[in-house]
This record gives sequence, C-alpha cells and structure tokens, in this order.
Amino acid sequence: MTAVDVIDLYTTLEELGEVVRPFDWLMLIIETLVLLLIAYEVIIGSLHRREDSKRQDALHDRIMALARLMDRGQKLKRTAPQVGVDGVPWVKSVHEWGRDTEAFLDTCSAHASSKFLDETNMQSVSYPQLAQEVWVWYSLLDRKLSNLQTIIQNSTVYLSRN
Repeated sequence: MTAVDVIDLYTTLEELGEVVRPFDWLMLIIETLVLLLIAYEVIIGSLHRREDSKRQDALHDRIMALARLMDRGQKLKRTAPQVGVDGVPWVKSVHEWGRDTEAFLDTCSAHASSKFLDETNMQSVSYPQLAQEVWVWYSLLDRKLSNLQTIIQNSTVYLSRN
C-alpha cells in the first residue's frame, strides 16, 4: 500500500463518516452484537462437545478395564477346583481378584464400589463337582461377577464421575 492509497482510504472513510446517519450506526452495533452472540454460541457448543467426548472416552476406558477384570473373574469361575483338589490357591486368587476389582471401583465411584460389595440375596448353594472348601468362595465369586455385570450394563449410573 502506497502513501497515495492510504490518503485515498482516509478520504473515503472521512466522506463515509459524513454521510452515515445515527440509524446506520445503531444497525452496525446490533449486527456486531448478533455476530458476537453467534460466535459465543459456536465456541461454547464446541467446548461442551469436547468435554462430552472426554467424558465418554474416560467412561469407555473404565468399562474396558472392568471388562478385563470380568474376564479374569470368569476365568477363575471356570477353573474352580474339583473334588479332591486343593482349593487354597484358587481361594487366594479369588480374594486377590476381589481386592483388585474393589480397588479399581473405588477409583471410579463409591456407588460402583458399594454395588460390587453387595452380598444381599446371596444363595447358599452346594456344588457337588467342586471341592467343598470353595463352595462359599464360588458363590461369592458368582455374586460379585453378577454385580460387576450390572455395573457394566449400567455404566452411566455407576461409573460417571459427578
């Protein structure tokens, strides 16, 4: 831009200032405010979508971690010791799985942790094919797996951080 162009621009703006009426200034202000409002809505909407996306990603990560714990618990259930086999190592593994799962759920929410620990309506069942010393632990494992399944199925209730 040369000096002549700057002088022409200044002259044009000066002439426009003389021709512009107060109503034109009011319309310019209103239009500017409308544009600012639209920009605000777009920015806020974008921020909310980003927050929702992060929340969904975190929820997905928690569900995947619970699925791994669920798989581990189901493997324990499938490998319960039969009659005549020492059940102590298996019981230790079930106890360790329960501790690990409870510790993870404590990081998610108190609601999820308390659901996992819920042992109400637990049935006392005999399992003739299993070693008798693991019956109680097998029932407990079965109940906790059921509770864990409920937590995963209702993940937005149990795992969403408030």
